Amino acid sequence: MAAFPSIPLEDRFAIAHYVRTLNPKPDADKAGDLSWLDQFGGGSKAGGGETTAAAGGAAPAGPTIPVEKALALLAVAPDEAGLPAAADAPGGGEGGEGGELYAHRCASCHGTSGEGGVRTRMIGSAPYAYVVTRSLGAPGGEWASNASRFQELILRGLEGYVMPGNGDLSRSQLRDLYLFTQTLRARQEAAGRSRS
Repeated sequence: MAAFPSIPLEDRFAIAHYVRTLNPKPDADKAGDLSWLDQFGGGSKAGGGETTAAAGGAAPAGPTIPVEKALALLAVAPDEAGLPAAADAPGGGEGGEGGELYAHRCASCHGTSGEGGVRTRMIGSAPYAYVVTRSLGAPGGEWASNASRFQELILRGLEGYVMPGNGDLSRSQLRDLYLFTQTLRARQEAAGRSRS
C-alpha cells in the first residue's frame, strides 16, 4: 500500500474510524477521547482532555474520534488544494474525464504534465536511495503502445509498493485515462527532443 502523507490529520482519523465501523463489535467511545476531539470542532465537552484508561487498566493505543464524527468528516468534500483541476491540466481541460482521473489519481506521483521525477518511496538510507517516477515520455514501457498492458498496469499497480492499483475504474474510464496519458506522453517526448 502506498503512503499518503499529504492527507490531513482529520481525514486520517476519519478514514481510520470509518474502517473501525466495519468491525462487528466496535469499541465504545471514551469520554477522554471525545474531549480530545474538541480541538477539531467535534466531540463532547465532557472530560478533562486526558485519555481515560481502557477496560483492564491499559491506556488506549492512541486518540480516537467517534464513528459518527468520522463519517461526517468523510461526507464533507475533500480539500483539493494542490491537486490540478482538469481545466488546469495540459491542454486547458481538453482531457475530459481522462484529464480529471489523471489529476486526481496520477498527478501527485507522475507530475501535472507527466514529467515524473517525484520521489515516492525511500528504499535505503546508507546511502539514501529512492523510488522516483519516470517521465511519461521516457523511452520504453510496453504500456505506451499497448492499451491492454496499460489497463492491466493501472488496475493491478506495481508490486513492492511502487504504484497502487486502481481496480475500481470502468473500461470507459481506463480508455479515457489511456488517451489522456498518450497526449501527455507525446508532449513529454516533444519537450525531450527540443532539449536535446
